[in-house]
Amino acid sequence: MSRQKRSHPQETVQKTLDWKSVPRMPRVRTTDGHLMDWDRDAIVAQLVKETKLSREFYGIDPITEGEAKDVAVEVEKRIKKIGITHLSGPLVRELTNVILLERGHPEWRNIATRVGTPVYDAHQIDVGSGFEANENANLQDNAESLPWDEKILIRYGDVQIKPIGEIVDSVLERAEKEVGVDRNGRSEVASGDYGVKAFSFNSDFSVSEVPVTQFIRNAPSEIYEITTSYKKSVKVTAGHNFFYLQNGVVCSKPLSELNVGDSILMPRRIQRNRTATYLDGYEILIRSLTLDEMSDLMITGEPLRDLVEENEKLVRDRDRNNETKNYRKCVEKCGLTLDILYEINYTPTLSELLQLKVVSWHGFEDTPAIPLYYELTPGLGEWLGLLISDGCHSTPNKITFSNTDPSLHARFAELSEELFGIMPRADDNNNTILSKSVIAIKSLFQLEGCRTDKSVPSFLYSAPDECILGFVRGYHAGDGRKQEMRMTTTSRSILDFLRYAFLIFGTIPNLSTSERDNPNWSTAYDVGIGSIEKFYDFATTGNIENYNYECGDLIDSIVDEIGGATGGKESVQLHDYGSTRRGVSLARETIERFVRDARKRLDGSFEYMILKEYGRSPFTPGDLSGLLDISPRAAYEYVKRLCDRGLCEKVEEDTKHEHSVDYTYALTDKTFARYDDTSRSLELLSNLINGDVAFCKIKEIKKVGSEVTYDIATDTDTQNFIAGD
Repeated sequence: MSRQKRSHPQETVQKTLDWKSVPRMPRVRTTDGHLMDWDRDAIVAQLVKETKLSREFYGIDPITEGEAKDVAVEVEKRIKKIGITHLSGPLVRELTNVILLERGHPEWRNIATRVGTPVYDAHQIDVGSGFEANENANLQDNAESLPWDEKILIRYGDVQIKPIGEIVDSVLERAEKEVGVDRNGRSEVASGDYGVKAFSFNSDFSVSEVPVTQFIRNAPSEIYEITTSYKKSVKVTAGHNFFYLQNGVVCSKPLSELNVGDSILMPRRIQRNRTATYLDGYEILIRSLTLDEMSDLMITGEPLRDLVEENEKLVRDRDRNNETKNYRKCVEKCGLTLDILYEINYTPTLSELLQLKVVSWHGFEDTPAIPLYYELTPGLGEWLGLLISDGCHSTPNKITFSNTDPSLHARFAELSEELFGIMPRADDNNNTILSKSVIAIKSLFQLEGCRTDKSVPSFLYSAPDECILGFVRGYHAGDGRKQEMRMTTTSRSILDFLRYAFLIFGTIPNLSTSERDNPNWSTAYDVGIGSIEKFYDFATTGNIENYNYECGDLIDSIVDEIGGATGGKESVQLHDYGSTRRGVSLARETIERFVRDARKRLDGSFEYMILKEYGRSPFTPGDLSGLLDISPRAAYEYVKRLCDRGLCEKVEEDTKHEHSVDYTYALTDKTFARYDDTSRSLELLSNLINGDVAFCKIKEIKKVGSEVTYDIATDTDTQNFIAGD
């Protein structure tokens, strides 16, 4: 289902004074979507292979290996000179073809170009050989392809969960009108900044917002559904990349190379670049209501006094039978209907918004107006959580809260009065009823759906953490288990938001689904974790669950390095962490203890003390005697052992000193590389267990059909984004 690409280790160049190294060349995103290390020899091999067709097509000799190497070197120089930070296979091919033209080889360039697929591959297909020569040759899997309805987490203005197909189709339609869409036979691609960001994890294991740089729609491919140990599922093509850790390096594999039981990285927490601090009710009403619905709401407040007089004609024209009465109403309340404000393009400033209120046009005489400005507080979140869990707002003129716990009724009433200045009443069935300003409240807070299909207001996705935590608190009080942090819903909108909330607070929830025998009954979803206390601890302190991490191989390599440096009892103690657990995942607390102990051993080792004190400067055994608090003779013997292991060397033959303790030595590159590697490995372990990712195991892989697929490319080395249920 996918081809193996060969890659060579990247060259590195020392960049910093503390010996940290960085890649010399950016990684390359190939045409089938995989990220590969830069490999100049790949250009050579490609040119040598493909230009063999020059004899058949043009009757000329193909490129020689020496000529191909010269071209590849020139391509690398151009990339460095231009300063490109993100490479793609097509871009490398384009640069190669330009150089072939400059050197007077248009025939080789014609063969090395692409016609949907490279000419060489197209020729192989035509003659019936090669990988692509089969009935599905035009349906090879893209590395990051999902079906239309697979949801992804993005920011497009606000944070949203949307089907990837809806996002990509919208951008492609816009791009077609503005700059055009690239088509390569099986894919349509829109490139550029369209204001969309995805949530992606980086090499430091943080999950944050990154720009989406490409939007891709592909020809149909076979779709597989993968389910993890946390019951999270996602539908992807066989070439979709998943990530894992190997010897401290984040690596990727397509689904076609994974098996049930394999461990992969998944996000446990996301970091948002920004959050909203208040709810702009005016903007929400303008954005979400039709003109007819706007005409039923009146906006009042001192900032509109002059506008009422300026737009007297519009007020009178909207109802000629009651023009005088309507205008008098607007003057009396210092207000205008929302449709008129929309028509005259009125947008309040923040100071004006603070003074504005909204009321039903037809019921303003006996209905209190409510504010258009709300701080996104824990109380507002809790009120929404209670309402969406145990409230009913499908009846036109009332909002009902039903629950058997009297304390929750009291809390709902208290919050309603705080927010709107309205005290709810109790009916004969012990329900709490809001019957005033209902139309305005429903419109402001996007209260839609019936009891079995409620939705969460979209503005909550961009709310501050404390407001979201308030919502979870309220929803759990109404529809949660008393002894566990688990909640039940039949609404996919609520399920999506609850899982998003758990991501905000760094916790991976479990999910169970209850299918009903009666087709008229909705599927029930149970989502959450076992401990209520743990959840609120994680949410308020940032503490992390004791997850297991698949990094035994990295710990073993650190043990070997530090054990060799410290020796003796310390080495044996460190091996308790690694060798006895080889190949086994370790709990976060164990890894945390290991990192702490390993750093202590490292800092206390003689080699590291010398490295910190002298760096690359020369020293004598006499100098070390004072630094290490050992005798001169012992210092000399220690230096000899370092020399025998290649970690130290004489700077020069010193003949002017009579005694060996006065000879001059310096640490070798091997010492710096060793401690640099070990320090970076410990830093990586610390980043991993304190980062935004965790491991999960693949529980099931099943084929679910074939359909058009979609993809986005992000501005990150790892090229990933959050998708799935």
